Amino acid sequence: MKLYHLKVSIIASCFALISSCVNPSASYQGLGGVDGEVVERSREKAPAWAGLRPFAFHDQAFSFGYIHVENQHADLPLGIKKTQLNALLRGKDVFRDEIKLSITDAATSVRVSYDQVADSAAFHVDAVCEQAWSANAKVADIFFEKFRPAVATKGLLEFYNIFVIVELPKSAMSESLRNVARRFKNSSKSDLQKIGAAIDTRMSVAH
Repeated sequence: MKLYHLKVSIIASCFALISSCVNPSASYQGLGGVDGEVVERSREKAPAWAGLRPFAFHDQAFSFGYIHVENQHADLPLGIKKTQLNALLRGKDVFRDEIKLSITDAATSVRVSYDQVADSAAFHVDAVCEQAWSANAKVADIFFEKFRPAVATKGLLEFYNIFVIVELPKSAMSESLRNVARRFKNSSKSDLQKIGAAIDTRMSVAH
């Protein structure tokens, strides 16, 4: 049922974007250093987030934004759908990496090598991140450009560059860390228990 609703929302967003595109006719160097011109955009000006470093989390007022970019899509509706799905999949991996970074810092603070407990920790981290991302991550915005390269690229005279931002509430990040800490403290492994307690301490100090 969740997958069905996701497909419906993606298809709806595709048609909304396609019906509202504009023609800027601007020459510039596109993604990947390809020279050419933008002949169509989904809006007159690119949103500010589209200029941020892709494939990373960015701190926003009340959320973290994951930026995903794909280029050289020949089919716009299919490209938008694939880019959104890939953004949600890749964003979950980046989210997990952010959680692991916080855990590694906590482990260092209590002189525990995270590498020695990585396999045991992964069981808990993966479960928490899967649940949190599925429940809270949402595609917040989509932007695309129709690009005409100066020289045909991979046989394409025109193609689409597609930008997606997925947002995750900051509360979901902190709640995930608390859930990891709780699972660690309930573990039979003393090193995980130490890391769990360290996570709790660091979060208490931060607040």
